[in-house]
Formats: sequence, C-alpha cells, structure tokens
Amino acid sequence: MWALLLGSMMVLMVSGDTDVTVSATLGDTVLLPCNCSGGRLKEFKWQKEDPGKLIYHEGFKPNFKDRAKIFVDKDSSDCSLQLTNITADDQGKYRCVFHIQEIYDRQFIELNISANYHICQKKLNGDASEGVFQCEVEGRYREAKIQWFLEGKLLTNSSTAIIHIYPVVPYANGSYRFTSKLITPFSLTSEPKCDVKTEGISPDVIEFCKDTSDHLKKHPPQYSMLWFTIIPVVLVLFILVFWCRRPHNQQEITRIASFARLDLQTRLTFCPRCRAQAHRESAMGQRRGGEAMNTPSSQGVSGVPAESGRVSSGMHSICMVSDFFYPNMGGVESHIYQLSQCLIEKGHKVVIVTHSYGKRNGIRYLTNGLKVYYLPLQVMYNQSTATTCFHSLPLLRCVFVRERITVVHAHSSFSALAHDALFHAKTMGLNTVFTDHSLFGFADVSSVLTNKLLTVSLCDTNHTVCVSYTSKENTVLRAALNPEIVSVIPNAVESTDFTPDPSQRQDDKITIVVISRLVYRKGIDLLGGIIPELCLKHPDLHFIIGGEGPKRIVLEEVREKYQLHDRVRLLGALEHKDVRSVLVQGHIFLNTSLTEAFCMAIVEGASCGLQVVSTRVGGIPEVLPEDLITLCEPNIRSLCIGLETVIARQRSGSVRSPASIHACVKNLYTWKNVAERTEKVYDRVAGEEVLPLDRRLRRLRAHCGPVAGPIFAFVAVLDFLFLLLLQWFVPDRIIDVAVDATGPLGLWGQKPSSKNKTHSKKHIKRAAELHHSDHSLPKSDL
Repeated sequence: MWALLLGSMMVLMVSGDTDVTVSATLGDTVLLPCNCSGGRLKEFKWQKEDPGKLIYHEGFKPNFKDRAKIFVDKDSSDCSLQLTNITADDQGKYRCVFHIQEIYDRQFIELNISANYHICQKKLNGDASEGVFQCEVEGRYREAKIQWFLEGKLLTNSSTAIIHIYPVVPYANGSYRFTSKLITPFSLTSEPKCDVKTEGISPDVIEFCKDTSDHLKKHPPQYSMLWFTIIPVVLVLFILVFWCRRPHNQQEITRIASFARLDLQTRLTFCPRCRAQAHRESAMGQRRGGEAMNTPSSQGVSGVPAESGRVSSGMHSICMVSDFFYPNMGGVESHIYQLSQCLIEKGHKVVIVTHSYGKRNGIRYLTNGLKVYYLPLQVMYNQSTATTCFHSLPLLRCVFVRERITVVHAHSSFSALAHDALFHAKTMGLNTVFTDHSLFGFADVSSVLTNKLLTVSLCDTNHTVCVSYTSKENTVLRAALNPEIVSVIPNAVESTDFTPDPSQRQDDKITIVVISRLVYRKGIDLLGGIIPELCLKHPDLHFIIGGEGPKRIVLEEVREKYQLHDRVRLLGALEHKDVRSVLVQGHIFLNTSLTEAFCMAIVEGASCGLQVVSTRVGGIPEVLPEDLITLCEPNIRSLCIGLETVIARQRSGSVRSPASIHACVKNLYTWKNVAERTEKVYDRVAGEEVLPLDRRLRRLRAHCGPVAGPIFAFVAVLDFLFLLLLQWFVPDRIIDVAVDATGPLGLWGQKPSSKNKTHSKKHIKRAAELHHSDHSLPKSDL
C-alpha cells in the first residue's frame, strides 16, 4: 500500500515531456524556447540528443561559448537558448532539463535547418535534334550537388545523357556557385529539370536567373581575390628586402668602427657577435694548418662551422624541437624538459623550439637558463602545426645559426614542426636525432600516411631513439630502418617530485585515480563502462579523474545517468605541480590506454605508492616489475576483474607499503641515467657524416618508394634552393650570435667580475646601445 502511494507521488513529481519544432535558415540566429516557470530554479542544463553533446551546465562548453546565449539571468522563468550563425551540425534534437521545487522537468526542441539556393536553368542551343542544358546554382552551403530529372526520373551518365559537373567556385561573400551541364544526343519529349540535393539539411530552392557577369564583378571568386592580394604583397616584400640590405651594410661598417674604440673586455661582455668571433678565432687556432674554414666538408650549407657549437671535447650545442611543450602538459613535454635540464647540468648547451601558445611567443627562459623559442606558427590540429615544409625554414635557420647548433633533436611522430626541423637541419648540414614516443598501426589510412612521412624523415637521420623495445620494433617496421641505428632509452620520473603520503588517503573508502588526456586512444570509453559496474558492486569505491579532452562528455554522461556526482570527481586539466597532490589521495592508479609506447603516468603513480592496474598494450609490460602492476586486456570485463582483485588485496592489507613501492621505483628510472645514455647518442652522431645533397637524393629515391621517393627528392632540391636564396638575402655573417645562457660559455647564474664593474658608464652605455641596434630575431635575449 505504502509502495503504491509512494510510486504515485513520484509520478506526480516528474513532469511530462514537451516537444517543440523550430525551423531556421543556415547562418541565421535561432531561439530554442524553454519555459522553466513555476518556482525557484535550482539547476538546469541544455544538451543535444544525437550525438550526446552537453551545451550548457553551470556554464557553456567551449564549442558553444562564443555563439550561444541564455536569458535566465534576466528572467528566472526563461531558460531559452539562443544560437547565432547556425551551421548544419546544429540540426537535431535538443533537450532542456531543469529542477524546480523537487520537480525535474524536460522539454525537447527539434531544430530543422534549411539552406537557401538560387537556381537558374538555361538551354544553350536552339537545335531540336540535340539538347544542351546548363544549370547554375548559388547558395551558402558547400555540401550540395546538382541533379537532373526527366519526367520525375533521376538522370545519370549513360548513352542517352551526358552530365558534366564543374568545380565549385567560392565567392568572397561566403557563397558558392555550382554548375552542371546536361547533353542529350537526341530530342526529348519534355525539357529536363535540375534540382539541388544537400547533405544533412534540406534545401530551399528559388528559381532565379541573373546576369553572371554582373555578379562576378560584384563578387569575384575567392581564389582570384587571393592572387590579387598575394602578388602585390610579394612585390612589396622584395622591394623592402633590396632596400633594407644596403643601409644594413652601412650600419655594419659604422658599428665596427665604433666598437674598435671599446676595450676588449667590454666588447666580449656586451656584444654576442664579438664573443662568437673570439670563439671562432680560438677554434680556428686549434686546427691543423691547411684545413680551410669554409670547405664543404667542415662547414654545412648554412655556413655554421661544425665545430662552432663546441668549445671543449664532448660538449654539444643541442636544439630540441617539437610542437608539444609547456604550457601544454603530457609525457613528451615532460620528457623534453627533464632531459634538457639534465643535459644542462652536464655542461651542454640546450635550447628548445616549439610553436607559440596564445600570448606566449618569442623567447622565454625557464629553470637553469633553459631557453625556449616560441615561434609564430599556425596550429592545425591537436597542438600540431600546419606545415608546407618551406614556411618554417627562415625561422629555424635563424635559430640554428644564432645558437650555433650542432645537433638537432626532434621529438614525436605527431609533431609537424619536428619533421620540418629534421628536413631543414639535414639541408643545412647538421647532425640529427629523432625520438619516437608513440606506437602506430599499419592498416588504416592515417597510419599509412604517417608511416610514409616517418620513412621520409628518418631515412637519412643519423640516429633514432625509442622509449621501449616494443616501440623500437614498431618504428623499425614502420620506417624500414636499420635496427643498428635505433636505440632504446626509456622515460624516467623525478622521484623527489612524486613521493608517497598515506596520510592524504581516506581509510573509510577506496579511491581509484585516473590522470590522462581524455581522448579515444587513452581508452576513456572503457573507463566509462568500468565506473558504473564497479560502483554498483562496491559502495565505498570512489574515482578521481584528472585531465581534459573531447571524451570528457562520456564521463559526464555516465555520472549523470547513474547519479554518481558524489563518487566520481572530474578535476579537468591539471598543472604538473598539482599531479602529486592528486595521486597521493588514491589507493589504486588506473590506466586504460589502447596504445602506449611508454606510459609515464603509471611510473608516477607507482612512485607515489599506488597499486597500478593497466591495460596490456604496447610497451607497458616493460615498464614496471610484475609485483608492482596488474596487467589486463583492453576490455571492460578484464579491467573490472583486475581492479576487483587489487581492491580485495587492498582491503585484506596484503599489498606492499607505499614507501617500499617508491623505493623500488626511484631506482628503476632516473633522468640522470636517461641523459647519460642520450649523451652517448650525441657523441656517436657527432662523428658521423651528414649526407651531401647528391647522396641524400639517391637515398630518398631508393628508400622511400617509386612514388614518394622522387617527390620528396624534388622537395629536398627546392629546400636547398630556398636555403641558398635565404643565404643570399640574409647572409649568415650578419645574423647576430645569441648570448649563451647554458653550456660552457653560459652566463646564467654567473656573477659579474670586479673588472667588469670598473668599466666606465660611458663604455657600458655605448656597448648596450650597439647591442640594441642589432637586427636580431628577438630583443628578449638581453
């Protein structure tokens, strides 16, 4: 009786669904109505049903932040959603859910989007024995095509009908012109009609013919406008270059004459070019007589001497290049930073080159004088830059010459900037090293294309480094490399930054920690299936998930569907300094990756004393001993069994203490060991020959296949010619040499000598003015 009464009350507390249909035109602004009157509004959200996409819940999601608006702040009874500049992807069913006085209500709104098209059909000849018809369509939606019908029947290419489809022409106003021609070899009983078919949305066709020539005058095609813009810009740039070169040479003479009046110590202190000149003279004095400084064997194409980056035996001038670096967070970023710091401590000069991140551009200095170049390059996808191979050469050449680089070390197969740097460095005659941090397949289209690009990049690279033996096998097969030039150097963890602290755990519950990018290859879909199953079986189980990515919506839907808000915490993106404070709160660290070359996250979790459960994929079985990790197959059932086994051991107290796990891990992987092994790779490649252009072209043609080989050999020739052109416009001798912050001559952390303090203010001021007048890349070197 009481159960029946309670069920009736629950039915009364839940309001019924309301369906509303809204129609709009592509590119317009549309209002999706939602009336949430009836009391004090506690909570509400907007969500698109198919596919499941959260739009608003305590704030707009990134995809809708700039073009969506709500009105609940002005009127608490109006939960409507306004979308501006709507696209075809916005079409679908939306759900408005709100909570008022213990009542949950929801309203469904169906948004139908159409696109306007102007269609004009003409008969091009008056001969009744042959029909030639042309159809021109103009609209703002690109995904459309023209179809021909005769008496209601769709026409296709055949012996009785020939249909020509012409390329789509974009206009500067954002619209597109579609053109099709129908040719019939004999007379028709009736005239055919053309129509428009669109993908995803419905077309709204209006028959309207106008003078095409007038339209082209008002709205010229987009590519024509592009050429009219590019040609004047190129001409102006050439004029400016020729105009600027002559005064620049005059300034050089004036500056040299002015510097001749300064004493040697002042020049060496404040003028990087003077320091570099003294360094080169010293290096030349150590050479045996008869060795020419400018011979091709001792000098790369760039004009940078092979010995100019070294001042003592075994010291290298290294440039780390990758699209992935701080402030972005991840395994590649941490690897580059920690390795660079250890190499600096060993006396090497290290600089890092990456693309700009928002307002972070130019030159920045990190700990111990680590210099980072944030180049102004356009990001294409997932923090990887868009590449044409040639556009990065002027910037990279300037960095390599200014810093007197001897070894270029590129990281990550996903980084377009890394591949560009390898290609240009070999053109400039520099030694190259590449570190592969990822695993790839061989079957899908993206893997095939990436593997071919990797083959081109690594076929004449001096040495390749992989982070696990599984990764080495994968890279050797993908790039068809000689295994003898591929080394295995694992990642490491700074054990002092990841120490256990059992006092941060809550003993009345078991906490599973997941720290990962929320993307498909990290197995977030598996995690979404594990959470509800384990939470149902274990009431004291909690999850802490750190990280951000497109798969976050999967976890939010699981938490919403099973009402697990108090047991599943989504922390979002974490800074590296905050990772340890999250790890020490957990008992178990879970990794659900679908592919992984070397997972640094599980090493960090084990270093904090957590029990590790991970998928058995890639190089993960090589990372930790069997007594420190529980390996599972990459499916929900196997992961649940593995987690329940570790949970049972945790409750029985039969697991190792966090301190003993930390003591074991800190001796397994250290960055000092990684730096020593990488240093041996640098010593090896420093003695190797960089292939000259003719041998490099033969290697590309022979190694990269009958199609890709000649194509990239031609690209290598163009790269070489472009380099010669840059050297003619801006010779290496007038590129200022940067002040060394690290390395044997590094000034970072050095105190000024007493002799420097005795220099007159006049000389110091004059030297600083001359240094400021340099035409160098950045001013932040000072």
